Amino acid sequence: MEKLSMTYDYLTVQVTHSTKELVQDVYENLGWEVTSKGIGTINFKRNRKINNKKELKEIEDEIKTSIDNICRLEKAKTNKGIITSLCFGIIGTIIFGAGLSLALEFSLYIMGIILGVVGIVIALPAYPIYTKICKKQTNKALPLIDEEFDKISELCDKALQLQK
Repeated sequence: MEKLSMTYDYLTVQVTHSTKELVQDVYENLGWEVTSKGIGTINFKRNRKINNKKELKEIEDEIKTSIDNICRLEKAKTNKGIITSLCFGIIGTIIFGAGLSLALEFSLYIMGIILGVVGIVIALPAYPIYTKICKKQTNKALPLIDEEFDKISELCDKALQLQK
Protein backbone atom coordinates (compact mmCIF):
# COMPACT_ATOMS: atom_id res chain seq x y z
CA MET A 1 0.00 0.00 0.00
CA GLU A 2 1.38 3.37 -1.06
CA LYS A 3 1.42 6.22 1.45
CA LEU A 4 0.49 9.68 0.11
CA SER A 5 2.42 12.65 1.38
CA MET A 6 0.56 15.36 3.22
CA THR A 7 1.93 18.88 3.52
CA TYR A 8 0.47 21.68 5.58
CA ASP A 9 0.31 25.45 5.78
CA TYR A 10 0.89 26.77 9.28
CA LEU A 11 -0.55 29.91 10.81
CA THR A 12 -0.23 31.70 14.15
CA VAL A 13 -3.02 34.13 15.00
CA GLN A 14 -2.80 36.80 17.70
CA VAL A 15 -5.96 36.85 19.83
CA THR A 16 -7.33 38.66 22.84
CA HIS A 17 -9.04 36.89 25.70
CA SER A 18 -12.45 38.01 24.44
CA THR A 19 -11.90 36.88 20.82
CA LYS A 20 -10.13 33.56 21.42
CA GLU A 21 -13.18 31.29 20.95
CA LEU A 22 -14.53 33.30 18.02
CA VAL A 23 -11.20 33.16 16.18
CA GLN A 24 -10.88 29.41 16.79
CA ASP A 25 -14.41 28.73 15.47
CA VAL A 26 -13.91 30.93 12.44
CA TYR A 27 -10.57 29.46 11.41
CA GLU A 28 -11.87 25.92 11.83
CA ASN A 29 -14.64 26.83 9.36
CA LEU A 30 -11.92 27.98 6.97
CA GLY A 31 -10.32 24.52 7.04
CA TRP A 32 -7.69 25.19 9.70
CA GLU A 33 -7.04 22.75 12.56
CA VAL A 34 -5.87 23.95 15.98
CA THR A 35 -2.41 22.63 16.78
CA SER A 36 -1.82 24.55 20.01
CA LYS A 37 -3.03 27.46 22.09
CA GLY A 38 -0.86 29.89 23.97
CA ILE A 39 -1.39 33.09 25.88
CA GLY A 40 -2.58 35.49 23.21
CA THR A 41 -2.02 33.11 20.27
CA ILE A 42 -3.60 30.14 18.54
CA ASN A 43 -1.57 27.99 16.13
CA PHE A 44 -3.28 26.31 13.19
CA LYS A 45 -2.42 23.99 10.32
CA ARG A 46 -4.28 23.30 7.06
CA ASN A 47 -3.74 20.94 4.14
CA ARG A 48 -1.80 22.82 1.44
CA LYS A 49 -3.93 21.19 -1.25
CA ILE A 50 -7.28 22.41 0.12
CA ASN A 51 -9.86 23.30 -2.53
CA ASN A 52 -10.50 26.98 -3.37
CA LYS A 53 -7.53 28.23 -1.36
CA LYS A 54 -7.58 31.70 -2.95
CA GLU A 55 -11.28 32.23 -2.24
CA LEU A 56 -10.82 30.99 1.34
CA LYS A 57 -8.02 33.52 1.82
CA GLU A 58 -10.31 36.32 0.63
CA ILE A 59 -13.02 35.18 3.06
CA GLU A 60 -10.41 34.99 5.83
CA ASP A 61 -9.43 38.61 5.18
CA GLU A 62 -13.08 39.73 5.29
CA ILE A 63 -13.59 37.86 8.57
CA LYS A 64 -10.46 39.46 10.08
CA THR A 65 -11.90 42.86 9.20
CA SER A 66 -15.22 41.96 10.86
CA ILE A 67 -13.47 40.72 14.01
CA ASP A 68 -11.45 43.96 14.15
CA ASN A 69 -14.71 45.91 13.75
CA ILE A 70 -16.28 43.96 16.62
CA CYS A 71 -13.28 44.74 18.86
CA ARG A 72 -13.44 48.42 17.91
CA LEU A 73 -17.18 48.57 18.62
CA GLU A 74 -16.74 46.82 21.98
CA LYS A 75 -14.18 49.44 23.01
CA ALA A 76 -16.42 52.24 21.74
CA LYS A 77 -19.10 51.19 24.24
CA THR A 78 -17.02 52.56 27.13
CA ASN A 79 -14.52 55.05 25.64
CA LYS A 80 -16.80 58.09 25.63
CA GLY A 81 -18.05 57.35 29.14
CA ILE A 82 -14.52 56.96 30.49
CA ILE A 83 -13.34 60.24 28.97
CA THR A 84 -16.36 62.21 30.17
CA SER A 85 -16.35 60.82 33.70
CA LEU A 86 -12.60 61.36 34.03
CA CYS A 87 -13.03 64.98 33.01
CA PHE A 88 -15.70 65.51 35.67
CA GLY A 89 -13.63 63.71 38.31
CA ILE A 90 -10.39 65.52 37.53
CA ILE A 91 -11.96 68.98 37.30
CA GLY A 92 -13.90 68.42 40.51
CA THR A 93 -10.79 67.19 42.30
CA ILE A 94 -8.77 70.20 41.14
CA ILE A 95 -11.46 72.59 42.36
CA PHE A 96 -11.70 70.71 45.66
CA GLY A 97 -7.90 70.91 46.02
CA ALA A 98 -7.97 74.63 45.32
CA GLY A 99 -10.58 75.09 48.05
CA LEU A 100 -8.51 73.02 50.45
CA SER A 101 -5.45 75.12 49.65
CA LEU A 102 -7.36 78.38 50.26
CA ALA A 103 -8.56 77.11 53.61
CA LEU A 104 -5.27 75.67 54.86
CA GLU A 105 -2.63 77.94 53.35
CA PHE A 106 -4.32 81.32 53.21
CA SER A 107 -6.84 80.99 56.06
CA LEU A 108 -9.72 81.82 53.71
CA TYR A 109 -11.99 79.24 55.32
CA ILE A 110 -15.36 80.33 53.95
CA MET A 111 -14.06 80.68 50.37
CA GLY A 112 -12.16 77.38 50.71
CA ILE A 113 -15.20 75.50 52.01
CA ILE A 114 -17.41 76.90 49.24
CA LEU A 115 -14.85 75.96 46.58
CA GLY A 116 -14.39 72.51 48.14
CA VAL A 117 -18.14 71.85 48.09
CA VAL A 118 -18.32 72.98 44.45
CA GLY A 119 -15.49 70.56 43.62
CA ILE A 120 -17.27 67.69 45.35
CA VAL A 121 -20.54 68.52 43.58
CA ILE A 122 -18.74 68.43 40.22
CA ALA A 123 -16.85 65.18 40.95
CA LEU A 124 -19.71 63.20 42.53
CA PRO A 125 -21.76 62.57 39.37
CA ALA A 126 -18.76 61.18 37.47
CA TYR A 127 -19.76 57.51 37.92
CA PRO A 128 -23.49 58.00 37.18
CA ILE A 129 -22.51 59.96 34.07
CA TYR A 130 -20.18 57.11 33.08
CA THR A 131 -22.90 54.47 33.43
CA LYS A 132 -25.47 56.56 31.55
CA ILE A 133 -23.13 57.26 28.64
CA CYS A 134 -21.94 53.63 28.48
CA LYS A 135 -25.53 52.38 28.39
CA LYS A 136 -26.34 54.79 25.55
CA GLN A 137 -23.20 53.84 23.59
CA THR A 138 -23.88 50.13 24.16
CA ASN A 139 -27.39 50.51 22.74
CA LYS A 140 -25.86 52.18 19.67
CA ALA A 141 -23.12 49.56 19.23
CA LEU A 142 -25.11 46.33 19.76
CA PRO A 143 -26.95 46.36 16.41
CA LEU A 144 -23.66 47.03 14.61
CA ILE A 145 -21.94 44.21 16.50
CA ASP A 146 -24.80 41.86 15.62
CA GLU A 147 -24.42 42.82 11.94
CA GLU A 148 -20.72 41.92 12.07
CA PHE A 149 -21.49 38.56 13.71
CA ASP A 150 -24.13 37.86 11.03
CA LYS A 151 -21.59 38.73 8.34
CA ILE A 152 -19.04 36.36 9.92
CA SER A 153 -21.67 33.60 10.04
CA GLU A 154 -22.51 34.06 6.36
CA LEU A 155 -18.82 34.06 5.42
CA CYS A 156 -18.22 30.87 7.43
CA ASP A 157 -21.14 29.18 5.63
CA LYS A 158 -19.66 30.27 2.30
CA ALA A 159 -16.23 28.93 3.33
CA LEU A 160 -17.69 25.55 4.26
CA GLN A 161 -19.45 25.35 0.89
CA LEU A 162 -16.17 26.08 -0.92
CA GLN A 163 -14.46 23.18 0.86
CA LYS A 164 -16.98 20.58 -0.32
